[in-house]
Amino acid sequence: MRISTGPVRWKQVCAVWLGMLPVNITTSWMITTLPWWGDVALPARSLLVVSIMAPLMTCIMMPFVTRVLKPWLLRHPGRARHERCLCEALDRLAESVPDQPGAGTARVPAGRISWENE
Repeated sequence: MRISTGPVRWKQVCAVWLGMLPVNITTSWMITTLPWWGDVALPARSLLVVSIMAPLMTCIMMPFVTRVLKPWLLRHPGRARHERCLCEALDRLAESVPDQPGAGTARVPAGRISWENE
């Protein structure tokens, strides 16, 4: 059983990709429009691009992406299956119980399930 407080890796990859693509396209477009950019050495260009993109991704884009995708990132498929099975089992149980006073009928007062004759 996997116990984790964060999203699964593939969802993290999707979130980073969704955040990085527009930042990368915009940054690349803006930087390449600079007339002197082609004369800068490759290591210096890489240093400048990373120095611009890392803070943009960390401080602006990823908090926005994780806030927007939070319901999807934290959804646990096993829990959803378990809840669905539990609801189906309770529905079957409610259908099988005779509707007679004192025969163990289920009542649901104020959001709780209680059983008579226990």
